[in-house]
Amino acid sequence: MSIANRQEKVFNLRHGLEAYIESIVPHVDSSQNTMLHLAAKLSPPSQLARISGAALQMQRELQWYKEVESIMNPAFKNRINDNNQTARELFTYDHKGLLLEGEQWMKGSATSCTVVGALIITIMFTAAFTVPGGNVQETGYPVFKDEKSFTVFIVADAISLFSSSTSVLMFLGILTSRYAEEDFLKSLPTKLIFGLSTLFLSIAAMMVTFCAALIIMLNGKLEIVIPIVLLASIPVTFFMLLQFPLLVEIFVSTYGPGMFNKKMKHYHCKNINFTLISAITQTFSAAWSSSRERMYTDSNMTTNNRQQQQRFPGHEERFVEAESSQGSGAVSDEMNGPLLTLYKYAHNGDWDAIKNYLSRYPNAKKARIKPYGGTVLHVAAFSGNLKVVEELVKLMSVEELEMQDNQGNTGLSSAAFVGIRKMAECFVSKNRNLVTFVNAQKRIPLVQACISNCKDMALYLYSVTPFEFLCQDNGHHGSYFLQCAIGAQMLDIVFDFLHRFPCVATKTDDVLKSNALIRLSTSPQIFPSICSQPIVASNDTVRIYVPAQSLRESKNIVLQGIKQIYEKEDPHIFG
Repeated sequence: MSIANRQEKVFNLRHGLEAYIESIVPHVDSSQNTMLHLAAKLSPPSQLARISGAALQMQRELQWYKEVESIMNPAFKNRINDNNQTARELFTYDHKGLLLEGEQWMKGSATSCTVVGALIITIMFTAAFTVPGGNVQETGYPVFKDEKSFTVFIVADAISLFSSSTSVLMFLGILTSRYAEEDFLKSLPTKLIFGLSTLFLSIAAMMVTFCAALIIMLNGKLEIVIPIVLLASIPVTFFMLLQFPLLVEIFVSTYGPGMFNKKMKHYHCKNINFTLISAITQTFSAAWSSSRERMYTDSNMTTNNRQQQQRFPGHEERFVEAESSQGSGAVSDEMNGPLLTLYKYAHNGDWDAIKNYLSRYPNAKKARIKPYGGTVLHVAAFSGNLKVVEELVKLMSVEELEMQDNQGNTGLSSAAFVGIRKMAECFVSKNRNLVTFVNAQKRIPLVQACISNCKDMALYLYSVTPFEFLCQDNGHHGSYFLQCAIGAQMLDIVFDFLHRFPCVATKTDDVLKSNALIRLSTSPQIFPSICSQPIVASNDTVRIYVPAQSLRESKNIVLQGIKQIYEKEDPHIFG
């Protein structure tokens, strides 16, 4: 809410306490918008009205977006929402109007100031050759060249001429800018700052030039000079009162401390117990996935319930230990100390540092971290660092790739959660059996991808997961996969699998205790073309009347049930 409503003080307070944790937790709303999607939306009008000019409003919007982006896990920056938009695409779409207004505001200001600057250049250039008192006819030197006031006149004239020329060039740079989104962050405000500053200096110097010329011409008559000097200061004062606040606002907004607390911990902060946070991440992600799964299967779940399911679990164990995956030999005390450094390298995607580390400690690649139980490969996969994962997979054996954390997740399970297809292809190309590994929540990587709403990943894992495996164990994995795919609205995968194995539609899984037919019949929202009424309720069962004993084959039951549902012509079916 602090991001959507642009409440920077609330944002600073929250992230000053939990910056790192907030950055790695994949918060999403009901439309699959991450925190970065919320920052990409246009600010409320009441917040925009506090800022002068459309260009500065656009700059503030970009600052919000960049600030939230800096604390986001890189693996979730390109996540898409229900409208198939990344956060960057949403930002561009929502700010089209403001971008155009900012361009017009910049061009209008630059055009007006360019005209003023050009006039000053003309006047000052002429004044340099028409000095007060004229020139000595024999030598051509100015008559009053030895007067102090004449020196002031020449210096002020030169300052005014040079500063106004600089001002015009800056404003011409604004007029010829490409006006891309990023230009409003630094480039355009910087040009405007220099342009207004030099224009102000040229006007002030022009008034000094005028006053110096009067002093020379009036030969020190103070009763006349002083009132004229005071009158000459009026235009400078007016300009300062009208434009100086804007100049200060632009400078503070661009180069000042800004609205965000720069002391808060960001995503790549160094002084942090990385291993503890990694353990927290996996625990939190499991809880988050469970809440997502329940959201798919129970449309009556209230918002409060979902928030309770996503609460941060306790983490009393604040110590970290490392052990070998073999169990026979613990990691040496020599390696125990710097092991945390390896996980930092994996998290930040620094493969060169990892390579140097593993050359000294080869067994570190299979060392586990407590209480989370994952390896460096799990960390790299969950952090979305593709290059590190590819190199680690090359180094590790087939058996080492099958190592699971305390939640039963392999590296492929972490990749499925993040949704990077190339990462999954890297795992599967070396060990195809990874697609059949089941974690503590009885999920295979395919189910994990569906729960995470990563369609490209789900399509790939669907193509490499053996159909025989999905149909075994009384169809648990197939039924569980179908229900999660229906919840993620991946209907192309659902109907392809049902076409191949229609009997799985009525198989009950061991987790949700339901089946795909029930999930389809209680989810009219996934068929918008035939559903015009809102969802008001859903039940756990759909009763199908079977008139004859001969129809009790699963395939016939499915066909009979579909026929009865179709004949009802009701968009909402309740059993």
